[in-house]
Amino acid sequence: MENFTLWNLTGDARRIRFFASSLGLQQINRGTREMLVEMMHDLGFKPVDIDDWAVSHLATDYLSDNRDSEDWEDRWMGTWSVEVHLKDAAAQPERRRRTPTLASDETWEGKEPAPSAALVVADFKDDDSLKQMKAALDALGHSPAGLEGALAKAAPKVPSQLAKRISDEVKALHAGKKDAPPISFESSQAAERQLLIRIPATKSFFEHGAKLALLIEELAKKLGGSTYWRDTSAARSKKRD
Repeated sequence: MENFTLWNLTGDARRIRFFASSLGLQQINRGTREMLVEMMHDLGFKPVDIDDWAVSHLATDYLSDNRDSEDWEDRWMGTWSVEVHLKDAAAQPERRRRTPTLASDETWEGKEPAPSAALVVADFKDDDSLKQMKAALDALGHSPAGLEGALAKAAPKVPSQLAKRISDEVKALHAGKKDAPPISFESSQAAERQLLIRIPATKSFFEHGAKLALLIEELAKKLGGSTYWRDTSAARSKKRD
């Protein structure tokens, strides 16, 4: 059985980025050169000489087939953002949506630390929906006191009750934390009209239902988006037909 699913491959000739989602048996600690060489091979790269790398621990339900589970670790798959720096330029392989790998990390000793962020992946079918979602996410950078009004202005389609719930959760997230990391997002380079949204998190965040992450997923859906790969794939297939 495979250890990880590799996906969202991006980058240029010497700087490669992708996500590695655990299939339940293995996790990543620091990562090793051997692990990354095997992952790069599975992604379709020819033999590469790795200069350096960095990994960060996230959790996402985008690929999860257990989204109704009461155990947060079933829904929120342990996922690592992997960035690999190569000594020499390498040609990009043909991108696949998901790539299985048997690679494993010898530096992982069985400990299961919680991820530092929840990753929400949101796909949109048109530019207008994408634009509204970006505006709504930009509004999350406003002071909590004015967030509800900022959301209503940025995305008028969003029900006022949902805007209030998001505002309340953002306030709770930052309560008593002067230097709390912000909610951030970026446009994915691996898929058209796809946003990668990171919500700072602790183990307690997930144990208490990851409410803010689920509300942001609800926000994306209200604006015409999808936050689950099966729904996105079904919509794309229907569009082609």
